[in-house]
Amino acid sequence: MFDPTVLPLLCCPSDGAPLNLQNDALTCTQCATVYPVRDGYAELLPRAEYEHTTLYAEAEGAQILDYRDFGRPLLSAQVKNNLLNDFLQFEASDTVLDLGCGNGKFAYWNKDKVQTTLAADLAPWFADRARREVNLLRADLRALPVRAATLDKVFSIDVLEHLTRQDIARVLQETRRVLKPRGKFFVFSNTREKQTLAPFMKPQQVVTRWLTRRGAVDFTRDDWRKSDHVKALETYAELRAAFEENGFAVKRVAFWNGLFQGWIENVFMKVGENYLSGQARGKNKLERQVNARSDVRATLQTTRGRRLLLPLEIASKIMQLDLILFGGLRAGPYFLLVEKNA
Repeated sequence: MFDPTVLPLLCCPSDGAPLNLQNDALTCTQCATVYPVRDGYAELLPRAEYEHTTLYAEAEGAQILDYRDFGRPLLSAQVKNNLLNDFLQFEASDTVLDLGCGNGKFAYWNKDKVQTTLAADLAPWFADRARREVNLLRADLRALPVRAATLDKVFSIDVLEHLTRQDIARVLQETRRVLKPRGKFFVFSNTREKQTLAPFMKPQQVVTRWLTRRGAVDFTRDDWRKSDHVKALETYAELRAAFEENGFAVKRVAFWNGLFQGWIENVFMKVGENYLSGQARGKNKLERQVNARSDVRATLQTTRGRRLLLPLEIASKIMQLDLILFGGLRAGPYFLLVEKNA
């Protein structure tokens, strides 16, 4: 979807000039560059390309990411979405940007809570529902096609770990530019810092390795996602310094040690996923995994499937205990709320 009413929020990513909308395309009023609007999103990449990019933008990512559909927020997605809402406290008058939106699920889940939602990502792998109902921008986060001081809130989930230090600084500077004074920025990402509860997590890791050797679980997709990680900010101290150096004040932080999350998602859910993928149609293992996930999402929409939601909701609430009980203990994964300095 591209709603023409968001045009006053946008600008040319190369020179910052206003854009005109004509014949399903956006045209820069200064450099005359034409940016097409197609397949439910606006193509707003800058003319200049940056050196560092992401595997997610490559064609292989479209198959591995299984991006075309999503269900309701469950498990890790529910925990992240709950913290997003708790930290940002969306208001009906807000104009919000999902920075590095992936397939657009978090923007979609929260779009009715605010006045206007934009969602931007370098890779064009947007889900079908997001294409229909969210203002999607294919954009480089280091050169946002958004006018200065127009946004109330920005959030970024699972993005910063993919960036170099230089690019993190660029993204933070761009985010600060597009936020209004005292605008809020929520981030979920991770550093290289060791979990405080690491000794208590070893049994789960031992079980996971044993199941992997026996072929009872498969982490191919997870390993592909992590292969793109840079984790340039190694500690929380470095993370905090990076935000403060780029004009933000840290307001709130919670760490995710993942004691319950590890058992639920890396053991029980992976065993179930591996079993279902063995029963699914497909020529290769990856295709069977994608089809198994699609079948599960379809089943959960049926009357019988809705009864299966209860154990998933319970598991999600148990995972939330990681934050309630251990959110103050240092760990690599973190939830951070910062505010743009006046």
